[in-house]
Amino acid sequence: MWVGGSADGLDGTASQPYAAAASKDLLNQGWPLLDEIEEKNDVDTVAAGKEALYNYALDFLGESRPPEASFNIEVNGSLDPVVGSYYPGDWCSIILDDEFVRMRLATDLEPRGDVIVRKIIAYAVGVPETPSFPEKVTLTLQTEWKEDRKNV
Repeated sequence: MWVGGSADGLDGTASQPYAAAASKDLLNQGWPLLDEIEEKNDVDTVAAGKEALYNYALDFLGESRPPEASFNIEVNGSLDPVVGSYYPGDWCSIILDDEFVRMRLATDLEPRGDVIVRKIIAYAVGVPETPSFPEKVTLTLQTEWKEDRKNV
């Protein structure tokens, strides 16, 4: 991950500051070398120091780690936890009986080997036309890589 910064007073003839970070663990696992470039021009990164620009590179690198682990699930809104007892920003744990999920839990892509933990970023409630059917809640879940990662 390359991150280009900015420095007040430098024009196009001078090189703007930059920093780079790499995921050596993914390279060692056989992932190909991929480059991505981001710009961080909203701050004077020279005044903030080289370490600040490198920290941006690490942040962008962490956010772009493959594969993306966001997904949607549907739950019965009338069973615990009921609709309204959770909100976007809350964390939830999910136990799925699925071969793909078991394979993912066995790798270093998930910090736990028995349960998936995700942050709720949105939800939608479907109210049935017939009162005898429960509400269907679709949860959009996302990984928060800074908060939920394996310490290696």
